[in-house]
Amino acid sequence: TFAYSGLKARRTASGAEIRATVKNTSSRDGDEVVQLYVSAGLGEEIRSLRGFQRVHLRAGESREVRFTLPREDIPQATLEVSVGGGQPVDATPYVKGSL
Repeated sequence: TFAYSGLKARRTASGAEIRATVKNTSSRDGDEVVQLYVSAGLGEEIRSLRGFQRVHLRAGESREVRFTLPREDIPQATLEVSVGGGQPVDATPYVKGSL
């Protein structure tokens, strides 16, 4: 099992940088596919997968993952971002913020 925390999202001169910490909360080593989703906010249900990384974590290990988005892919409006083990719904572990 995995848990997410510490989402940091910021705009940069070249686009945006999103960081989050993923932790293996189980007693076994394991792999997790960390996914970045972006939506236009305002209650929109449509989310776009904008990045993913496969990470291997030992039991109890934490790691910060980082995603970058190019400026041309980011509208000026506020965006909702989520980083987790899948779509940010139901029991899927994720952390959510805005950009």
